[in-house]
Amino acid sequence: MEEFWPKPTKLACKSMLKGVFKNLESFTAILSQGSEADLLDFVKNKNIWDSNVFTFNNIWWLLKEKSFYDKLIAILRDRKKFDSITWGYGFLHNDEQAIKEYLKTAKDNYQFNNIQYLNSSLLSINRRSLREYHPYVNPRVHLLANEKNQILNVQLRSQYRSYVRYLCEVDQLKTEHYITLVYYLLLQDRIEDSIKIFNRINKKTVMDDKEQQLQYDYFAAYLDFYTGSPDFKIAREVSARYKDYPILSWRSLFVDVANQLAEFDGKADQVNNEDLEAKAEDKSKENLKNAEKEEILSMELDKTKLVITY
Repeated sequence: MEEFWPKPTKLACKSMLKGVFKNLESFTAILSQGSEADLLDFVKNKNIWDSNVFTFNNIWWLLKEKSFYDKLIAILRDRKKFDSITWGYGFLHNDEQAIKEYLKTAKDNYQFNNIQYLNSSLLSINRRSLREYHPYVNPRVHLLANEKNQILNVQLRSQYRSYVRYLCEVDQLKTEHYITLVYYLLLQDRIEDSIKIFNRINKKTVMDDKEQQLQYDYFAAYLDFYTGSPDFKIAREVSARYKDYPILSWRSLFVDVANQLAEFDGKADQVNNEDLEAKAEDKSKENLKNAEKEEILSMELDKTKLVITY
């Protein structure tokens, strides 16, 4: 006795595909009386975003045929309409473009939650994140025996472990990876480890692409206090170069380096962050005054007229 698996009413029968009625305005009429060409024309021209007009689940079974699949997905791409199951048939038909598009939309689903980094021809995932923590100095001077190799800040411990797992999945470590790792190690007072990791960074690469130069220079100056005694040449050169850096938060960090050097040299002419903020505020007020002197052109629509004031 043969098993019988019923299929959707319409397109299961070739004779019915031809249809005898020409009133094919509705999706139901297409399914019961139309041809594949009628169905494709419906998808191309009707409001397929309205579930009352069109539903994908009634045509999924037709996607096993590659010719129909190719035609349908081309129309859907042109109309910017995505359906995950329809695109999933790209795996069946070895459609690389559809597979890429499917994975791109699916990478935020729970199946990919544990993937921190992936770089392949089909899918790219990069969940690198950086969180800043203040203050940089740990409050406890003398650590207890069981605290020596522990991260006392719960949030930092979680972020550090997550970042290390991320690095384990990266195929090739770059400058930004090393710099971030140096930062997290310094937060743990792991100075020797920080220096070892920092020395892996190719300085020429940093200077060529410029993208990470600011961060690289700051850590170079910071670590120079541990490796550059008694002259601290790197710290002096870097702090002098960034003493007028336009972003106040970064400038303050380099001022701290300069103040540390001044303290080491026995100088009293240190600059504090309050002075920097005051200068920045004065500069802002000066810019506002200058802006008031600038010529201004304004336009306003008054009913059917455009009023221009200058």
